[in-house]
Parts: sequence; structure tokens; C-alpha cells
Amino acid sequence: MVAHGVERASGWPLGKGDGMTRQSRRTWKRVETRTAKELNGKRSGATGVASVDVDAGLFAVECKSWRRGPGRVEAALRQAEAAARPGQVAVARLHTVGKVGGQDLAVMRWSDFLDLHGDGKPKLSALVEELREQAAAADKELSAQARAWLQVLAPDMEGD
Repeated sequence: MVAHGVERASGWPLGKGDGMTRQSRRTWKRVETRTAKELNGKRSGATGVASVDVDAGLFAVECKSWRRGPGRVEAALRQAEAAARPGQVAVARLHTVGKVGGQDLAVMRWSDFLDLHGDGKPKLSALVEELREQAAAADKELSAQARAWLQVLAPDMEGD
């Protein structure tokens, strides 16, 4: 079955069967274009082959635009935001029972992601490096405050 000349792989036409409705191509193209700009990346466009929507160096971004967001995911993130202390970034970890934990999803607000990675380069690594350089310049061990920040920002890098 075909609706508006587009058919899903399942055979169900767009806009039928699951409550999804067709959206303007401009909508998702704008999301992809804005994402590429925000991450200093390149929008791939419709290439006809499997590719990411935005190639931003370290990040391969798949953009999705829905009329309604996934309610349970948004509720989990709102719960993390309500519990976060000032200065913390709220993240919701989504685990599927029976799957390995490394396959879980980490969800955060796009604005928080951009604050951390807006130029396509992880800012946490830069902060860790800056703390180390300050300690080396002072020719002494890391201060208690710097050690605390390292432990929070990059616990796996603290001993490097």
C-alpha cells in the first residue's frame, strides 16, 4: 500500500496503522542542516545509501523529527533534571531488560550536549588537560579541588 507515494519497509503506508503522520521534508532537512551547523559538521543529505545525517568529525549524527517526543524517555530526563544539583548535566540512562549494559542509551538535552561538544570537540577533555597544565605549571600535585573535578569529569583519565 502506498500513501503520498511513500511506503514503509513493513508494507504499511505512511500515515496509516500506527498513528504516525507525514511531515514536511523541510522540517527534517532543517533539523539536519541546523545540527550540522551547530557541530561544525556536514549534512549528508539523501544519498540513497546508508549514511549518517550529519558527519561531525567525532560524531556521526542520526537526526529524528517527530510530532510527539517519546513520553517515557522525556519523563526519565525530567526526573534526572529535577534531581540534578546546580552545575550538573542531567542524563537519563535507558536500559532494556535482558540486554548488556553497554548497549543502554544515554539521553540528555541537546542544549547540554552543545555546551559540552558544540564545536564537535569534547570540551571535557580540554578541561581535564587545562587542569593538568595548571598543576604542572605550579610544579606541584593537583589541588584537592582539581582532583575532585577530574574525578567528576573524567574518572578514567585521572591517573594518566
